[in-house]
Amino acid sequence: MLILYFSHSGNTRNVAEQIHGRVGGDMIELKTVVPYPRDYNAVVEQAQREQQNDARPQIAAEIPNIEKYHTIFIGFPNWWGTIPMPFFTLLEKYDVGSRTVIPFCTHEGR
Repeated sequence: MLILYFSHSGNTRNVAEQIHGRVGGDMIELKTVVPYPRDYNAVVEQAQREQQNDARPQIAAEIPNIEKYHTIFIGFPNWWGTIPMPFFTLLEKYDVGSRTVIPFCTHEGR
């Protein structure tokens, strides 16, 4: 089992850790080569630009042996009503179609 998550503010990481505590497995944080700004307004602007441009931000690391996982939890914040663009990069790079994918979503609530 794999828990794969992207977390800007730490909210999604917290949920991923709670899931991990209940089901075990491996945890991997999805990171981008160019980190997102820490400032909330700056990251909101960048996320909106990426979505408008259908960007595919480069992810920082490979997911080793993703084919060995039959169940993958995918966690992400809700950015502009969809998943963050780095997840599109990931999903285009790795075939998860034959796996059970369990998404979970967080929101900063601002």
